[in-house]
Amino acid sequence: MGRKMDSKVAVRFFRATPSPQGVAEFGDILLQTVAIAPPADRERDLGGGVVVRLENGSATGHTVEGDFCRVQRLNIPPQAGAEGLAPIVLAQGNGIGHMAAFLYHRPTRVLVLQSNNLSATPNRVSQYLATLDPAQLFSLAPVLTDDANERFNAGRPRSFT
Repeated sequence: MGRKMDSKVAVRFFRATPSPQGVAEFGDILLQTVAIAPPADRERDLGGGVVVRLENGSATGHTVEGDFCRVQRLNIPPQAGAEGLAPIVLAQGNGIGHMAAFLYHRPTRVLVLQSNNLSATPNRVSQYLATLDPAQLFSLAPVLTDDANERFNAGRPRSFT
């Protein structure tokens, strides 16, 4: 069964910190992780029932691309039909898969991550890699556009993250 593509996606750009001493490069870690089979063996519980796994990935030139999946097995929402709401019945052990596509550019260490707060956020990606191996501690900092600071200083900011 093929996955239907969204017609529009929002993405954000993050720069991964350099690999700690003795730890593989970020892109290599992604490729090593996706080689673990079956997919259930790639799942990690990040706490609070948030289960994340690297669903797929491949390398092309200087990039690694793929998808992260958050597997929701708790608090499954109901389906909405003409007669009202009814529980969604899933097979034992299955959950709802919340996807987030990514593209990682090795030379710049930039991760382009689909914005989906129900799936893999930058913090969840960092936690996920650390749960695979505690030495794999990466930080993902937002990449600002050239004019971001100018626009910030010229306006009256209401918030800043």
